[in-house]
Amino acid sequence: MAALAERLVDRRLGFTRAAPYVRERDLRVPLSDGVVLLADLYRAPGPVEPRPTVLMRTPYGRGGLGAITGSLLARRGFQVLVQSTRGTFGSGGQFRPFLHESPDGLDTLAWVREQAWSDGRVSTAGPSYVGHTQWAIAPYADPGLCSMNADITASEFTSTFYPGGAPGLLNLASWVNQIGRQERLGAVTGFLATPVFSRRKRRAVASLPLQAADVALTGAPVVFWRDFVEQAEQPREFWAPAEHDGFDAAAMPPVCMVTGWWDLFLDRQVVDFTALQRGGATARLTIGPWSHGDRRSLPTIAHEMVH
Repeated sequence: MAALAERLVDRRLGFTRAAPYVRERDLRVPLSDGVVLLADLYRAPGPVEPRPTVLMRTPYGRGGLGAITGSLLARRGFQVLVQSTRGTFGSGGQFRPFLHESPDGLDTLAWVREQAWSDGRVSTAGPSYVGHTQWAIAPYADPGLCSMNADITASEFTSTFYPGGAPGLLNLASWVNQIGRQERLGAVTGFLATPVFSRRKRRAVASLPLQAADVALTGAPVVFWRDFVEQAEQPREFWAPAEHDGFDAAAMPPVCMVTGWWDLFLDRQVVDFTALQRGGATARLTIGPWSHGDRRSLPTIAHEMVH
């Protein structure tokens, strides 16, 4: 059944040849603060040999979207490590979106380079939040990354969270609905179900106290929503760990990006692309007629990721 699904995905995305792979599940990645994160390794069958690795760090689970992307790259001959971020899908610690991704990602990068299956060369890939986890390590990695594929994302999120200085309630409520329900519904189900709750979402963000909108949406408190609302007056200070727009472009790896004309991160992604190019980095940006997460963007994202 899985093989049939993979063939259907490849056909839908326009890929033909598929390489065999094996998947090693639930590898334990220890961090410097004692927390252990879980990861799945996709590699070529047979004896372990040191190879370049594509790292994907995701809060959306190693199954579902994580497995679809990991296996897609593995069938193209890449070795891939898909890791669940802190506090998600079996990984230890508490999920505080954006706040831990830099130290956790750098610890993971160091761990990858110590493994027998790694030759030390690491690239990163993935869209949206997964793309932001790349920005959280790329400017600080030493040795640096070989390349980045960071789609529908940005190096800096605060201006998107608080457009014009005011909380962007509806966009963030949609994401809170997803992350607050995904481990009960499944990451893909939680994502696809979000439009169904649009009326409930509007009612939730129109009620007081605003901090309690997470309970109205998901049935339980979501720490990210509380942080988002309570830090609205001084967001730059609180979200400083999520701000990576001060990067040195000359020290950045080649960066490939895809976004859409109606994507919520479009403006910031164009700023990132411009800064990379002006600073001498190798960068490519594709913009298509899509919104954030639009299925029509998937073939372009997949092919840019592979090539």
